[in-house]
Amino acid sequence: MSISEADAVRAARYLIDKYGEIAHHRAKSRIRMLSQPSTASLAADWRMIEAAIVKVTAGARIDEPMAPRSLAALSQSMESAMRNRQYQPHHQSPVHQSPVGRSPSQRSHIVVVDDDVGIREVSAEVLEDAGYVVSRAASAQEALALLEAHVETALLFTDVVMPGIDGFMLADMAKARWPALRVAYATGYSDIMAARSRPGLMHGPVLNKPYTARQLSGAVTSLLEAEVPADGYW
Repeated sequence: MSISEADAVRAARYLIDKYGEIAHHRAKSRIRMLSQPSTASLAADWRMIEAAIVKVTAGARIDEPMAPRSLAALSQSMESAMRNRQYQPHHQSPVHQSPVGRSPSQRSHIVVVDDDVGIREVSAEVLEDAGYVVSRAASAQEALALLEAHVETALLFTDVVMPGIDGFMLADMAKARWPALRVAYATGYSDIMAARSRPGLMHGPVLNKPYTARQLSGAVTSLLEAEVPADGYW
């Protein structure tokens, strides 16, 4: 499909209203995921949206802040393309390539876990832009495999509510295997966190969704530079 310039601007406004400063990262991650011949037209649509985000952020005004139907259809097409596509290894940042001139914490390896492909990619790209080396996982099983392969991983950043093994159980399993691993959680369900947020139950701090790029990178940097409690719980 091909969207109009007007729809691209409306989509941009919708994404900015919903995601704030992360909107541009979200559009970039979509383009990156669609960089193959079979999804070239979808990538072109998202490039239009990315350009529109820049215009809107610079001060453009529109009358309709709601997402057009074409954006919903575009998102559905992209998700379908991603489900039908075999995972490409180049989406994993090579652990041995540390950014030059970064602080020790910013050369750390982080595993980002979220079953939502959009949130996972945006979060990973925000951290990569901040100088971290990032691996992505769509499930707890994938995360554990990555941790097994990269024992030098410094931080596990996991969504809480996921099918099968949830973020709490994943963190418990990971900490039991790798006690020095640091953990941060993300969730949009405050009631679930309230039941768990008691001394001796949490392995790290929580970021409430939706969070900004600055909140995410700041929280990760602070956690990596902080002294972890002796018992491993937060």
